[in-house]
Amino acid sequence: MPNEFGKTIDKTYLSIDMAERRGYLHRDYIAHCFRWTHVIKFLNEKKRYESAHILDIACGRETPLLKTLYSSRLIPQSYTGIDFGPINPPDEALTKKFPVTLYPNYNILDILPTQGWTQIVMLEMLEHVEQDMGREVLKHIQNFMSPGQTTFFMSTPCFDGHKAANHVYEWRYDELREQLTVLNFKIENVWGTFASIKDYVGHFTSEQREIFDELREYYDSNVLSVIFAPMFPEYSRNALWQLTI
Repeated sequence: MPNEFGKTIDKTYLSIDMAERRGYLHRDYIAHCFRWTHVIKFLNEKKRYESAHILDIACGRETPLLKTLYSSRLIPQSYTGIDFGPINPPDEALTKKFPVTLYPNYNILDILPTQGWTQIVMLEMLEHVEQDMGREVLKHIQNFMSPGQTTFFMSTPCFDGHKAANHVYEWRYDELREQLTVLNFKIENVWGTFASIKDYVGHFTSEQREIFDELREYYDSNVLSVIFAPMFPEYSRNALWQLTI
């Protein structure tokens, strides 16, 4: 079913300008930044970026992952970004250093599969399309992956509650895990990216509770919601999945 704005494919995106209007960074944007930096961390390990061919699905109008790669001085072999909506051209300095290919206003289902990708990234896209289309997107992405050679990072909300107004369909955690298993993805790892304190605090060990209480003296709930979420993906409101085939 369409979302509250009557869209079956929603093209909204999170902008740093919009995030800063609040005067502070909300957990939504903090979680976005940590997702990008987790991918960067993975690429930097063993210098994977040096041989990386990256396919960034739903790369966003502002291409934040590409900019994070650039600011981190990690230059891959190639970067390809695809988005349902428009893409603002990156700075000329960035494109001179990067072999960048961008496909604005494209549906990933209309892109013919090609092999050779070492990393595929799809952050915060699945919730913006209907469930059936999301399932087709996941199946289609497998055609871009090579067994044992391609790592697929995907994040999406997984909270069993009222979905955001601009989201079309939010997969529940267990529902998505089951769907990934049915599609024969190998789940290498999964982390929560943000969670409400009330949803995870009851699952602490005594040591975790002690650390939480100490950090709570300083940090507000926005920070606490993302700091502890990776340890409790099944109780989080959003999760990042690391997948292979």
